Amino acid sequence: MDRSEGTTAGGSRRLMELVILARAESEILATQAQLETVVAGLGDRFNQKVEEALDQLAIFPHSGAAYLKSFRRLLVQDFPYGIFYSVDGRRVIVQAVLDLRRDAPSIERELRGV
Repeated sequence: MDRSEGTTAGGSRRLMELVILARAESEILATQAQLETVVAGLGDRFNQKVEEALDQLAIFPHSGAAYLKSFRRLLVQDFPYGIFYSVDGRRVIVQAVLDLRRDAPSIERELRGV
């Protein structure tokens, strides 16, 4: 998914091109579907919080904490998930969206495979 420069849901101007890799998009959709089976509306709420985080990254690309060598991590508000991304010039490249309840070594192994 490629969300090029434009406006956010709130109408503010995006400063960076936001590129969501297919793997990250798949993880978002799978998590949304799984949460929807737990409680009706929870998956939609997760998706809304992810969208808000992506809007934040498009405006403030370095707002996520540095993670490993080439990644940054932004937490998804109200959910135990992190958006793992890199900044390349004027592009924010979302590599993965992962459940942070997993142990750190397994998250690191998964990110190395990206």
